Amino acid sequence: MRILKRLRSAVMAMAVVTGTLAGVVTGAPDSHAVMVADGTPPASGPFRGMVMVKKTASVGDDQAVTVSCPPGQVPISGGAFATVGQPLYSNMVALVESMPAQNSQGAYGWTASARSGPKPLTVTVHAVCIYAPAGYEVAEQYHFTIDRNAPLVTTCPTGKVAFGGGGTVYGGTRNLNQSYPGPAGSANPNQWIVSGYDVHAEQLRVDGYAICADPIAGLTTTRYTHTTSDDVAGGVLQCATDKKVVGGGAAVTGYDDTLVTSRPLTAAESGGRDGWQVQATGNNTPHGVDLYVTCY
Repeated sequence: MRILKRLRSAVMAMAVVTGTLAGVVTGAPDSHAVMVADGTPPASGPFRGMVMVKKTASVGDDQAVTVSCPPGQVPISGGAFATVGQPLYSNMVALVESMPAQNSQGAYGWTASARSGPKPLTVTVHAVCIYAPAGYEVAEQYHFTIDRNAPLVTTCPTGKVAFGGGGTVYGGTRNLNQSYPGPAGSANPNQWIVSGYDVHAEQLRVDGYAICADPIAGLTTTRYTHTTSDDVAGGVLQCATDKKVVGGGAAVTGYDDTLVTSRPLTAAESGGRDGWQVQATGNNTPHGVDLYVTCY
């Protein structure tokens, strides 16, 4: 196991045991266009046509970047990462939003935004897209007021499971610090949990979303927990060999920790297996990080 220490300008190959954390270093994205990121989509089954798309843009604070799924498809999960093109430390970059993009016709992609001290700020947003599975719907909660670092739990309708989810944190100097499937550690999660932190407020408003559908045999969700005193905490939690990443999430537990990256990572990008990549920073150490990956 190798722990992620610094944000650099290349992607390192990984060779680790399934369910352990691998170090990965990721630099500025290679494209500012929407693209299919990896692989041959399954020809049949519940994840027929599954593709991963992404979009990168240089933006200002709180400016959303949105990627759309191919026509006829819907997002089952998504994520984002933010960078300012230099090594990370403390709370210099923070995700503030990562969630399904929706319009009057329903969910059609993924959207994310961030804030940073240094500029330019670059945000890359990812969506995992498929043809809508049985029972597909997005459960949501708007503008709930919660205490700083307290969870907002969005639950799927009875009998359905959560494939992905996300949220938005409102306020001034705020961070998204938790976005993950729940209950924590469940192999068949039916909730999505989000939380945030605002430097100048004891309470803040949060939106929460859970992407739900009927259970699918062979879908697995794995959790990995670690603590580190490194400036940047996180890594990649990998799927088993020949399995595809469907979703994932993360929770950081330091008082003012923030998520910088929480996104799907393909085998083509990692040089190993599909997985879920997480990066987090904070002013205080140690950092506690929970990583989640859902695979099929």
